[in-house]
Amino acid sequence: MPDLDDVISFLAEETGLATISTVQADGRVLSSIANCGVIDHPVTGAPSVALVSAGRAARLTHIRRGSAVTIAVRRGWNWVSVTGPADLVGPADQTDGLDAERVRLLLREVFTAAGGAHDDWDEYDRVMAAEGRTAVLVSPERILGNAPSAWATDASARPTRSSRLSPLALVTSSGRRRAMATGRRLARSGSIDSSRTK
Repeated sequence: MPDLDDVISFLAEETGLATISTVQADGRVLSSIANCGVIDHPVTGAPSVALVSAGRAARLTHIRRGSAVTIAVRRGWNWVSVTGPADLVGPADQTDGLDAERVRLLLREVFTAAGGAHDDWDEYDRVMAAEGRTAVLVSPERILGNAPSAWATDASARPTRSSRLSPLALVTSSGRRRAMATGRRLARSGSIDSSRTK
């Protein structure tokens, strides 16, 4: 099973670009893209997958209503996802023990953890305040994916595109048996596991 080290490894590429999903009031899922990084929660100290969100983003309303958050990261043919409850820290979501100065620094910390850099931090702070930017801190209660931890430290162990072809791509008039065998092999290796989506 993938772990938080895999999440950190994936987020280290492409400035932490990930898909963020929350549940709307009508039960539909809303997904969008954001840059994410892993930091220690400013109150609990526990590792959290974090992002900076615009103050008017719908995802904040969903989280305030109790929606869990899923953050999915894809790099090539491999992916990991984190699902869990989220805490919000920002102008509309005051947290005991975190004053305005600590919130300002937290937004910088999340931004840099997601691979961000800025030439003028005072300007960054001004824009964050003007837009009501909020830190979203997701507790990684459930981590799924198709990449074993070994891939995070040994890039040569990661399957190539040709080795990850769908069994259907291998079907020819004479290759049906080989395609079925490939599907069984992928299922045994954990590359195909429909139970993970339930």
